Amino acid sequence: MSRLQADQVISEVNYNAGDPSYEMADPHQYLLGRQLEKELLLQYDKGIVSLAQRVTCPLMWSHYGDQHRGVCIGYSVPPNAQHDLHKVKYGGKRLVDASKVLAMLDGDKDAGLQVDEAVLLRKAASWRYEQEWRLIGERGLQNSPLELEEIIFGMRCTEAVKYAVIAALDGRSRSVRFYEMSELHGTFNLKKYPLDEGEMRAFLPRRSRDTDEAFESAAFPVAEK
Repeated sequence: MSRLQADQVISEVNYNAGDPSYEMADPHQYLLGRQLEKELLLQYDKGIVSLAQRVTCPLMWSHYGDQHRGVCIGYSVPPNAQHDLHKVKYGGKRLVDASKVLAMLDGDKDAGLQVDEAVLLRKAASWRYEQEWRLIGERGLQNSPLELEEIIFGMRCTEAVKYAVIAALDGRSRSVRFYEMSELHGTFNLKKYPLDEGEMRAFLPRRSRDTDEAFESAAFPVAEK
């Protein structure tokens, strides 16, 4: 932001602070804080990939897995990308000291990390069950540093979806493991089990006339009198 633009922002803040609808002790501070927040977000030209630490959380399957009908994708993080992977912190405050922002804009890396933590790596305590990690990098289309390791199907995922995903990943130079979720009897707990691909491939895909033809081949001729 140029000096002229900054002066215009301050002028607008001074003007809008006189609005009686702002029922607060210091509307100047509030409006200036909003403008600083807006400018800070403009400086954050970063992309985020959100990941979860565990696959057995029923809430995660309900909220993000189409009520257990979806799939979960498991990745590994190569050593050269692990410095971009950060654990989300829950609770605390979202406030950022203006001095830290200024230091970050001046190139202070430590201040930048502190601002990153407040802006990109903090969520309300009620989201703690997600156990989220975030991979932070450049925005836009690019090659992923993550390695696809496994696909886990929800316990309500249809056989057709399972087969379609498995077939789509055939022929990869790096193999992928397949699992399916199941509820432990008498509990609310979930557990993943290896998926029997061989059995699925033996029966899928099916033609709509397969069943009719099977009955036709098994029909017995009626004896003539």
